[in-house]
Amino acid sequence: MSTSLQQYRLRKAAVQMRRFTAEDLASASKSGLTTVQKFVNRLDQETGSLKKENLATGAPGRPVVLYSLTNAGIRKLATEIAPIAKDLNEAVPEAAPISVTAPVESADPLLGTGLGRWIPAFTSNLEWATKAGAARVFIEAGQPALLRVENKIERSEGDPWSAEKIRSVLRDTLNEWQVQQYGSRGWTAGAPEFFDDARWGIRVKRVGGSPTVELKRMPANVPTIEDLYLPPLVGDLAEKNTGLVLLTGIGRSGRSRAMAAMVDRVNRTRANRIVTLEEPILYVHKTQRSIVEQRQVALDVRDIASGLEQALEDSAEVLAVSELADKESVARALAAAEHSLIIARVTAADPAGALRRMVGFFPAEEQERIRIQIVSNLSGVVALSGLEPQRGHDPVAAAAVVLVDRSVRTTLIDDPHFERFNIRFEIDTPTTQSLATSIAELQKFDQISESTAEKYRWQVTAANDYLVANAEPKQAAKG
Repeated sequence: MSTSLQQYRLRKAAVQMRRFTAEDLASASKSGLTTVQKFVNRLDQETGSLKKENLATGAPGRPVVLYSLTNAGIRKLATEIAPIAKDLNEAVPEAAPISVTAPVESADPLLGTGLGRWIPAFTSNLEWATKAGAARVFIEAGQPALLRVENKIERSEGDPWSAEKIRSVLRDTLNEWQVQQYGSRGWTAGAPEFFDDARWGIRVKRVGGSPTVELKRMPANVPTIEDLYLPPLVGDLAEKNTGLVLLTGIGRSGRSRAMAAMVDRVNRTRANRIVTLEEPILYVHKTQRSIVEQRQVALDVRDIASGLEQALEDSAEVLAVSELADKESVARALAAAEHSLIIARVTAADPAGALRRMVGFFPAEEQERIRIQIVSNLSGVVALSGLEPQRGHDPVAAAAVVLVDRSVRTTLIDDPHFERFNIRFEIDTPTTQSLATSIAELQKFDQISESTAEKYRWQVTAANDYLVANAEPKQAAKG
């Protein structure tokens, strides 16, 4: 059975990746390099299945080979996967327990068993949620589903969920990529689905070592830049043709809404091919002037890095990325920014921290090169802070914006740790808008209260004191 499982993983990983080195395929399929080499050698001998390209590595010795499956090769492997999966399924005793953190194998070579099938497992809970007007449903072992209704938590009238039932549902719902995400970082998400004219999403998390489920009612409409009271400079960034635009902030700062609004601006004003790489998809964009393809991590693509590579092969002109969180995704985003517009979230408390985090993904000997590459491709940064709303419970996003021009780029090049970059976000010029101005606008339109605005006014005073004490940043800011 172990040999069959290995052959299954090799074929499935190859079909999902389509382009790979031997090392890539070995890592994705959890196989040894010798086994992988035998596998690709067999494909290479079969006419029309595989293409090869030598990659320049800058090191002496044998070149690294990049393999590309042809359409004929994909069809061949796909026909081989199903019978292997069938044999594997028949070899597993029905009574054997399957942990949610174990690999979930599928007879479908591309999609996995659970795509689009999670709604039926939670129908009764969603019916109670709809009846109660709940926005969220929480499911954990030992009690009925809990409903979030406005600012109250209510119990549904359904039966308690057992740990065994949750695991059984997830076994039939999650695909292999999702299981890998859950196992490595403790959470994963499913595709949004319609229930009773509302779109719902699912997130699976590990709590106390056990899986729990959260169902969330998704927004019905995509917000515009104007709806969110974002600065007009955000719209200017959405009009860029190339470069990297970063949305920085921490959880609940409004980055997802801002990214959706920027995609909406492109969609309504330009005839482009837009690809979003999200986990999960929160806002669904309908085709307007642009073609919008929304791909969800762990469902449509294995991860952000492979999704970026695929989108570039598809000649996407605008890419929106839900998070740059590792070396591979940053490297591919920087390469893509040379000829496409990349709008990407980076989790960091401030813009300088976001840039340092991106550089920090790389080993020390590469960091100076990456720092210069980031500065060279950076078109702008939107720094978002979530404020207490005047009404409702969703935070209101205040935004400080910097469009990166020659003056800013020079400052960044001369400042290896980006220490002066944050000051740019505290002043107003034709190419910058401060957080203070954004807060004043939100208060003007009754989105936040006077007391909430007052909490942030100290930042303006602190920034002005810094500018008085540091003539060089002040002069640079005038550019």
